[in-house]
Amino acid sequence: MQRRYEVIFFDAGGTLLYPYPSVGAVYAEVGERHGIHCSPSEIEQAFRLVWQEMQQEREGGTLRYGSSEAEAKGWWKRVVERVFREVGIRQDLSAYFEEVYQVFARPQHWRLFPEVIEVLESLQGAGYRLGLISNWDSRLPGILEGVGLAPYFRYVVISSQVGAEKPDPRIFETALRWAGVAAERALHVGDSLTDDVEGARAVGMQGILLDRRGNRSAPYPRIQDLRELLLLLYDSIA
Repeated sequence: MQRRYEVIFFDAGGTLLYPYPSVGAVYAEVGERHGIHCSPSEIEQAFRLVWQEMQQEREGGTLRYGSSEAEAKGWWKRVVERVFREVGIRQDLSAYFEEVYQVFARPQHWRLFPEVIEVLESLQGAGYRLGLISNWDSRLPGILEGVGLAPYFRYVVISSQVGAEKPDPRIFETALRWAGVAAERALHVGDSLTDDVEGARAVGMQGILLDRRGNRSAPYPRIQDLRELLLLLYDSIA
């Protein structure tokens, strides 16, 4: 019997990898070198608030990270400035920003979730083609290389490179075109209900929500650990 899917795509941040030790810890550590004294927890809380606000402020079809490093840096600088305003810091952050932007390009500040390599190797061994669809800037390829993920993915589709950002159908359509696969034969896994699951389903792909904390409800397939994906695929005679 023919398996249901040929290609499995994954989101990157929050699905395969996460910032280490945390955004707040890195911001605070770099801040100390620039005379900015805030606790990691205080910055982390402010970052989460600002990130949520800026997500809500996104306009349909716009690219947060633009299509160049200059545009990406402009967006991230606005994030950093808003985070520090939240914690009462209003000094010039130009030098600070340049350093922290480069710090997050370094693979040592990213970690893989524990089951990631095991699952990717299992899927590859079973003959699936793997791809990545990510809303990210030009730093992602270097990070993927550094953390050991690059060899697993035949297709790496990054919003800043293709000019469309999830949930825009164009980024998913680009991924399908690069892989040469029909939408119904492709699966996408990610931690955002809107960007990943609903975005994928809008073009005819199957979308699976990765809910690592197990506290979200959705009318779609949902897993808490990527190992559960292997069980879902087996159950679908994949």
